[in-house]
Amino acid sequence: MKIAGIVCEYNPFHLGHRVQIDKIRMEFGQDTAIIGVMSGHFVQRGEPACMDAYTRAAIAVRCGVDLVLSLPAEKTLSSAEGFAAAGVEILDRLGCVDVLSFGCESVDARAVMAAAQAMERACFEEKLHALIATGLSYAAAKQQVLEELTGISDILKTPNDILGAEYCRALLQRKSKIRPAPIHRRGGYHDTEPDAENPSATAVRKLLSGGWEQYVPREAHELLAQAPKYSLHAGEKALLARLRAMSESEWENVAHGSEGLWRKVMKAVRTENSIAEILEASRSKRYPMTRLQRLLMCAYLGITQRDLKSPVTEARVLAVSQQGRSVLKKCRTCGDLKLPNPGEKSQNWEKERRYADLFSLFCEDFSMAKPALEQNARINLEKK
Repeated sequence: MKIAGIVCEYNPFHLGHRVQIDKIRMEFGQDTAIIGVMSGHFVQRGEPACMDAYTRAAIAVRCGVDLVLSLPAEKTLSSAEGFAAAGVEILDRLGCVDVLSFGCESVDARAVMAAAQAMERACFEEKLHALIATGLSYAAAKQQVLEELTGISDILKTPNDILGAEYCRALLQRKSKIRPAPIHRRGGYHDTEPDAENPSATAVRKLLSGGWEQYVPREAHELLAQAPKYSLHAGEKALLARLRAMSESEWENVAHGSEGLWRKVMKAVRTENSIAEILEASRSKRYPMTRLQRLLMCAYLGITQRDLKSPVTEARVLAVSQQGRSVLKKCRTCGDLKLPNPGEKSQNWEKERRYADLFSLFCEDFSMAKPALEQNARINLEKK
């Protein structure tokens, strides 16, 4: 039996994710076990997830994933490089994962690996920082250097390709035995209108109040329909209250606030009346909007730049299938990473509980806004 890993968010799980799972088992065998390393209550673009982590994990298991582990919030709310590196580290430290599957928009997946290899060349960082010093944004400078080093035009212009290259880069850095297994992804990552077979998570989230059923596997319908929904808009006042109460020293240490960006954001927080206005007042050509969103969410949660660089000490078990139980046992035997069960206290328990409490304030139906960690202390051991 092979074991395949996926670094994911499932925000929410949709038909495109089912396609990936089906393709993994078509290529590596129907008995292939699948481990998902999934973002928790918050997602990489700096927003609360549309549903709590335990519900999203349970849906993933019902739809074919065998074991779902949580990516720590400090790593989820990192850059694409940090997000990918942490996901790969967790899978690598399990000691039994054979392949890493990820979607990419490029038909030629070799370009993604070529980019990863180019980013590992000694001259990459030097060339990158030289271009940034001229005023180019990080993304534009990275694109230009990669095109120069690989000779491939329009390389890494789409979100999944960017993440895919970072996954491959992380595997190279760790000298991992895990083999990359890219899958061509149809449809646009940020499409606002859902494709019938490969909808984007963005499009499905827009339909969560009604009309999502045809874009989500039938096995997910019951849980998705019953689950409380969460959104940035619902918790905007809670977010603003926390940001306005922060001291200057707290702002100085906040994650993603380097190069004086924290000062600009702090000023906007104290003068603007909404998150949209804060983002607009803080944006510039140099910094992408997603970095600003991550900065605000890290400020809300109290995550510092030092926290982003902290080592991964554990990955919490969020859900597991019947087959996944044997996979989990193998991970605990072969690997060196602590894997606490749902509800099990660990060294990070208090921090996770605080994050869950703060996440609950983004619930669209406040009568259901119980602290997510306690609300979902029910053990996610799906009977399959």
